[in-house]
Amino acid sequence: MQTDPLLVKLDWVFTSSSWTLTFPATFVQTLSRPISDHTPYVMHIGSSIPKSKLFKFENFWVDHAGFLNTVDLPWNSSPYHANAARTLSEKYKQVRAGLKYWSKKLSNLSKLIYNNNWVLLLFDGLEDRRALSRLERAFRTLVKSHLASLLEAKRAYWKQRNTVRWVKFGDENTHFFHTMATISHKRNFIVSLVNADGIIFTEHEQKANLLWAAFKNRLGISESPTMAYNLSDLLTAHDLNGLDDDFSQDEIDTVIKKNLPNSHAPGLDGFNGLFIKKCWSIVKDDFIGYSETFVITI
Repeated sequence: MQTDPLLVKLDWVFTSSSWTLTFPATFVQTLSRPISDHTPYVMHIGSSIPKSKLFKFENFWVDHAGFLNTVDLPWNSSPYHANAARTLSEKYKQVRAGLKYWSKKLSNLSKLIYNNNWVLLLFDGLEDRRALSRLERAFRTLVKSHLASLLEAKRAYWKQRNTVRWVKFGDENTHFFHTMATISHKRNFIVSLVNADGIIFTEHEQKANLLWAAFKNRLGISESPTMAYNLSDLLTAHDLNGLDDDFSQDEIDTVIKKNLPNSHAPGLDGFNGLFIKKCWSIVKDDFIGYSETFVITI
């Protein structure tokens, strides 16, 4: 990536005979140089990750230009029923079918990332033989920017798959489960304690005795405890007359935009909080109408 690049081969890959016998299908592939002037390598060992058959809303869909139109058309074209809950369920079914059909038309992320890396690899090969022109350098910069956006979408994709994997294999006696349990144990483990004399204790029995002695010294040492602060100053009077009032539009918008988590799905339909936030302008009338009907029915 210089006007007069230094062409020296520094990167090598070594393996052992035991690894080759255990994983004979392992191969190393060179990639393009999107950021650094060093060549990244990816090692393929051969692993399979199970795919869920249920519908799951993908977070990277919201970044595509036609996402809102894909949601708006089936949501507003769904028929209305006398039961508001049935109408809302029917709208979700229509949107789910529309998103499934629309997602099939989207370009595959892995294929797009591969094509961008291939173009960058082509420019890297040209740069090793001659200096790139101004137009070629500008085009390579655009490809790098597009590749960064694709990798961000891929990161969001695998972040959701990590949650699915935990649901599938979290309770099984697998290496993945033991690894997560070990990490949680290390996070909650007290390495050492220091007593009043400055002595450090690392053994389990020593730490347990130190905690037990501190607990006994703190408990029941005073028969007439004194309150260091006034409780009346800490208590604040609240007006509870409006507890039975209907929710206002501003309160509902605040909960949706600020308090609703993005990655959690409130139901079994697969739509998470990010879908509600991005499509709130489309679906809010039906949600508010359903809540008003629910209150009147009760």
